[in-house]
Amino acid sequence: STKKKENQANSSARIEEPQIDMELLNEEYNNWKANSQILYDFINTVNFEWPVTTAKWSDIKVETESVIRQEIFLSCRTDGSFNFPSNTWQGHPSFLIAAETEIPLAGYQIGDRLSSLSMLQSRNSKKIDIKKLIIHPGEVNCLKPWRPKKNIVASHSDSPYVYVWDLEKQSNRTYKESIEASSADFIL
Repeated sequence: STKKKENQANSSARIEEPQIDMELLNEEYNNWKANSQILYDFINTVNFEWPVTTAKWSDIKVETESVIRQEIFLSCRTDGSFNFPSNTWQGHPSFLIAAETEIPLAGYQIGDRLSSLSMLQSRNSKKIDIKKLIIHPGEVNCLKPWRPKKNIVASHSDSPYVYVWDLEKQSNRTYKESIEASSADFIL
């Protein structure tokens, strides 16, 4: 009986989450950001409020002698909860993002256009161009663009359904708390 109480006390003590030192975390991120240009040939960052959990590259839109412009689909997980019967989010909604980004071609020298190692700073405004934001019904676990028809994207959530989105027909949504989810064009 005493051992059982000790085990319960020990297991509840292990459940506590560690405290995160945000100042240290920000310092480490800024350190990585400053040094990443030395570590990698190319890096393209964007700061979203919530972490990106799913990313899927799609077609190359434009290719020049120095860069390609490519489509990418992203989804973010939030702390919100989705109510399927009412099709609404409580708190921050999860969303699907259709975007484009420019990537330098292999062997292309960035050269004097950039001051010292400041690729991140000089291209800050055009790193990732968000073309469409869709409020997703539930958390997005999987994304798949349909190659034959480039404006069609399928997504899957925690529900048993697959949502099919026609990006040309979907309206660009505004991100805000406690909002109704976008309506998919087709649900499988």
